[in-house]
Amino acid sequence: VSAVARGGNDSAPSPRPVSVGFLCSEYPAFQSQHGGIGSFVQTLARALVESGHRATVFGFGARDEDSTDHGVQLRLMRHRGPLSSVRMMQSRLRRALVANEIDVAESAESEAHCLPGGRRTIVRFHGSHHFWCPTLDQPSVCCR
Repeated sequence: VSAVARGGNDSAPSPRPVSVGFLCSEYPAFQSQHGGIGSFVQTLARALVESGHRATVFGFGARDEDSTDHGVQLRLMRHRGPLSSVRMMQSRLRRALVANEIDVAESAESEAHCLPGGRRTIVRFHGSHHFWCPTLDQPSVCCR
């Protein structure tokens, strides 16, 4: 509802679009078999774009490739081994943050070690029962 429709004035500045960088190698466009985290990030990223914001998904795969998925920018980076890939992804995300290409870098806990750290970094705890049951010392319903 616009400010005019509510009886106010229409001169208030609209908030600037936010640009979110997601780190998610399970994104459906990156691999044919993906999990719930990939589906979650795809749904959230597409909704952000539809709302006028920007979303970029970074992930590891078999090749280097940039593409789009319904307005979501996709940045696939070829996996080059454990330590070098982590350092390269941290560097890539850090450069995107410094250049203000993204406002925040976000990841589930499973790939959080690849985030550059700092104030504009978010770790989402998206663990399944396989993660939380052992952590909380509870039996898993699916693994009885």
